[in-house]
Amino acid sequence: MRVELYGCDYVSESGHFDGKSYFTKDLRYAIASDSEMIRFRFRTNNADGIILYSRGSQGDFFALQLMHNKLLLNIDLGGEGILTSISVGSLLDDNMWHDVFISRRRRDITFLVDRVMVPAKIRGDFTKLNLKREIYVGGVPNFNQNGIVVTENFTGCIENLFVNNTNLISELKERRSQYRQFGDLQFTCHYDAAPPVTFISSDSHLRISGYKQQIMNCSFDFRTFNEDGMLLYNKFSQQGFVKLYLQKGKIKLEIQSVNTPKVITEPSERYLSDGLWHRTMLILQTNRIELHVDEKPSITTRQFSMLTGDEYLVGGGLYGSKGFVGCMRYIQIEGHSIAVTSLPEHRRNNVALDACQMADRCNPNPCEHGGVCKQNWEEFKCDCEKTGYTGAVCHIPINPLSCEAYKLAHPKSRRADINIDIDGSGPLKYFPVTCEYPFEGPAVTVLHHKNERPTDVKGFSKPGSFIQNIIYNAEMEQIIQLVNRSYNCR
Repeated sequence: MRVELYGCDYVSESGHFDGKSYFTKDLRYAIASDSEMIRFRFRTNNADGIILYSRGSQGDFFALQLMHNKLLLNIDLGGEGILTSISVGSLLDDNMWHDVFISRRRRDITFLVDRVMVPAKIRGDFTKLNLKREIYVGGVPNFNQNGIVVTENFTGCIENLFVNNTNLISELKERRSQYRQFGDLQFTCHYDAAPPVTFISSDSHLRISGYKQQIMNCSFDFRTFNEDGMLLYNKFSQQGFVKLYLQKGKIKLEIQSVNTPKVITEPSERYLSDGLWHRTMLILQTNRIELHVDEKPSITTRQFSMLTGDEYLVGGGLYGSKGFVGCMRYIQIEGHSIAVTSLPEHRRNNVALDACQMADRCNPNPCEHGGVCKQNWEEFKCDCEKTGYTGAVCHIPINPLSCEAYKLAHPKSRRADINIDIDGSGPLKYFPVTCEYPFEGPAVTVLHHKNERPTDVKGFSKPGSFIQNIIYNAEMEQIIQLVNRSYNCR
């Protein structure tokens, strides 16, 4: 067998931003366009950061930023200041490359991240984006600007940033006159010296050597969708141990030392199995226990002493304890940063290196009709309570399609107040009606409104001088569907 491959050399024009660096392109001639195309790739470990920003003098602006590890686009075409916000993607701060494509034609916009596409309609009456100042790439000098909702500039790599047919990073490298560079912006992509590590299953773990000390100082970031799992364990050289773990999404600390009983504490009420990065630091010393979660400390003073053991279990590996499934980064044991890639293989069990390989199964939300998506590492489930629908993705209607359908299940009924779902599994919500079943003829569907009782009208003498809005218990689209499916109306 013979295989021949043909292609072109891949040209990479990259910029590495450190959170303080950015560059601008001066818009010497005002841009008033009814269409744009933007595409680029990026990788980062930070959940927030400004990627692109520009504005005009008539209220127009374009703001693309990372917020809570999702890409958020805020755009306004001017006029009355009607903001349109579009969010795409999830877990984008995983140190992996992500492809972004944005295309706008008048008020129609398409936002695509890693092949997940979100089409949208820009609000307002105007169709042109008027930009008369500068385009900021990687950050801004002042966060107090329209459309910006985060307070950090971008940290990470941006590659092949095209605005229409212009490669901005390439032109910046050529030192074109309309470009200005701020901070230590470098044209090579630096890889994180301590990339995330993925704990793939409940038996994944790391074994890290330690030293016998009277002070313990351990820290790491973690992210997961699983509610239960061990994070850290150390058996003391003398009697006792310390175990840090998740239970029902909350962090717990279990500790026992010489001549003291075992104690379990829950220092934080926060739910942490939400897929976001959480910074955790544990400090133990004589008569003092400190646990910091997302910079919020919990300090306990009690009679306590210990001598740490010579091995730490990170993520699992303890018989009888469920292991952690998710990602960790910036692991420090006894104050020393741990390079997981340098650990011998027998001290790494079933872990993936260099990136966080979690998948967000709830983004985009697979649950229909407002169902709440819940997930773990392996699967997602839809909570369909109070939606009026059931099934795996809240697709099957609980309510009947019509009064005739209700009659089939309740043949003896003469009158019933029920909800009907006029389009079944379609987008229209169910609404209340009264079903009446005469001895002869078809079922009668009564749609009520809020003004059925008599209304006293005083002081209106001229015909047509009194106006009363009739508010029905259904939206206009639901009423139209009901009318179209009825034999007659009165």
